[in-house]
Amino acid sequence: MKLPPILLALSTLIIATTAQGDPFHSAPQQATTHVEQGEEFTSHTLPQENPKESEDLAKTSPCDLPHLTQAEQYPFDFNQLKLVGLIRINEHYQGLFLNENQQLIALKKGDFLTLSQTEISDINLKSIHYIDWLNTPQCDQPRPLQRKL
Repeated sequence: MKLPPILLALSTLIIATTAQGDPFHSAPQQATTHVEQGEEFTSHTLPQENPKESEDLAKTSPCDLPHLTQAEQYPFDFNQLKLVGLIRINEHYQGLFLNENQQLIALKKGDFLTLSQTEISDINLKSIHYIDWLNTPQCDQPRPLQRKL
């Protein structure tokens, strides 16, 4: 199977930087093996934060967000993340971000950033769409925002 040039370059970059140590993830990770359309791959996610903290942070939003209780939640502020790449693996898109500690964070549609109350609503190869629940004036009609690469 021949890999697309962008995916090959990205994987080479990741392998080269992890050979020097693991600067992207200082916290322990959980590895999950996925099988989609006959292809197997492993993804790594940061451990989930304390549920009590999530409840306390969720109360800071003026909107009731019950649909996000099952979403993967990350303890980051979206405004502090720098968008460095957008990738597509099979039919799934992810946004690649760097935080202030130069950790690489991969976010996908449906992920929730607890510190800024931000929900990732859509990702394509040109931009990432999100909802800033802290600054949403009408909870029943959230206005999607966009960050381009």
